[in-house]
Amino acid sequence: MNDILIVAMVVTCVLAVMPFVPGALELARPRDDQRLEIEQGYVRDPRFFGRSFRHKLAPAIAHAGSALPYRSSIQLHRPERFEVRRDLFVPAGGSIGGVVVALGDADVGRGAKVGDCYATGGVTVTDRATLRALACDGFATLGQDVRIGRWIDAAQDILVGERCDLGQSLSAGGNVRLREHCTFRRLWGRPIETEAPHAAAPITPTIEDVVVFGAKGLSLPRNTVLDQDLVVRGALQIGANSVIRGDIKAHKSIIIQPGVRIEGNVVTRGDLTIAGDVEIMGNIFSERDISIGSRSRIGSADAYKSVYAAGSARLRDRVTVFGWIIAEVGGSVG
Repeated sequence: MNDILIVAMVVTCVLAVMPFVPGALELARPRDDQRLEIEQGYVRDPRFFGRSFRHKLAPAIAHAGSALPYRSSIQLHRPERFEVRRDLFVPAGGSIGGVVVALGDADVGRGAKVGDCYATGGVTVTDRATLRALACDGFATLGQDVRIGRWIDAAQDILVGERCDLGQSLSAGGNVRLREHCTFRRLWGRPIETEAPHAAAPITPTIEDVVVFGAKGLSLPRNTVLDQDLVVRGALQIGANSVIRGDIKAHKSIIIQPGVRIEGNVVTRGDLTIAGDVEIMGNIFSERDISIGSRSRIGSADAYKSVYAAGSARLRDRVTVFGWIIAEVGGSVG
């Protein structure tokens, strides 16, 4: 065997062994064998935007004193015009830029335009008004066709009129009530409810009264009672008035017919369609779109849950959700 072949074999052996050397050294003398320090009790604050905004404004408000109105500037993401008033009234078609604070109630007229607004009392926003951001310590009432550029947060309830664009985030310390055709990305309320001027037409069940097994999915008949978790590789249909006491997962779409009660989580890699009068006690997750029918209820007053859609979310009238609603592509009511 010539010298070149011997050298080549030695080099090959060295290269094959080298990747295992660090692992062998770590096993022999462990230096990184402690568990990861993870804050197990961490919970994302659903009202972070509003609370952070109030905290940043507090020193400037204190500096304003009692001589109102007070005008100055404030450094947030960039320098902004800053104004403090006793109460805020923006007339129809009026405009106020920058950051404005009302040490009382705020009333934004029809078609008015406002920058960032904080009121220590309640806020009424009339039809077609536009605000960049809004925080208040009382109740917030939005008329029709109101546009929120970034976020809205209220310490108490929020009532939202028809066709409002709610920006990136809406949160409330109390109830959130949405009328038809509103759009959103993230919602938090205790609870969130939808309301339509006219009740939607009842949904007629179409599920077959047989169980169908196959490679494409599973169809449960009406009045099924299942006391265990359910995993389906294809699509899943759950018949009307069924009760599932466990978690549900499907690799394709899930259709839940009227009157169903699910006492666990619902996870699907496809679309999730929930008919009317459905109650789900756990979280909902879809890698595509979610549609929630009239009078459906997610979570409970003592168990806040999340509705997450990687695609869009559509809520019909009289839907109630305790907790988060997140729609990455956008959500709507109606």
